[in-house]
Amino acid sequence: MGIQERKQREKAAMQKLILETANSLFQQQGIEHVSIRNIAQEIEYSPATIYLYFKDKDEILFYLTNSFLAEFEDKLKEFNFIKDHFSRLKNISQSWLDYAIYHPEKYQMIFLSKEKLQENSLYQYLNDSVTQCIQNNQLQRMPTTEASTIIISFLHGMSSLVINNKFNIQSKSELLDHMSELINRFLTNMKGYSLV
Repeated sequence: MGIQERKQREKAAMQKLILETANSLFQQQGIEHVSIRNIAQEIEYSPATIYLYFKDKDEILFYLTNSFLAEFEDKLKEFNFIKDHFSRLKNISQSWLDYAIYHPEKYQMIFLSKEKLQENSLYQYLNDSVTQCIQNNQLQRMPTTEASTIIISFLHGMSSLVINNKFNIQSKSELLDHMSELINRFLTNMKGYSLV
């Protein structure tokens, strides 16, 4: 291994350590209560060392949020193989809520971004699926941006309620079943008729 390659590996290892430590502190103490100095103390380096790898706390947050977003998108895209567009949309919606249930801290960090909704890659991905459903008469005819906004509002609203323990359901399996039923009813209503 050459010197340059070793330096690159060492840099990547240090960045990973900083990001993992920052994320752990953010989850324990809240983002607003964690400083560069806190992160440095935790990894037993000086704050100046952190600044060699990241410009500031916002850049650390940016890297973490993007990594969580990529992970979240990968989970949603696991259903790309499903040919029926409406079934795919239901599975994507269920996976959305599953992610919020199993990774609440990551989910919340993803939505801390100041990015506008329609510029968000999650929105764009969901919008593509919704467009295909509308084109195949599997959802009510309406502007796709309107349909996508309605669906994301539902999913994000439900996710926020789950994360903040607003349902009187203790077990995760019961909660997942309940969410699945709500998604089914909601999307069936989006088709233009009620589920009996």
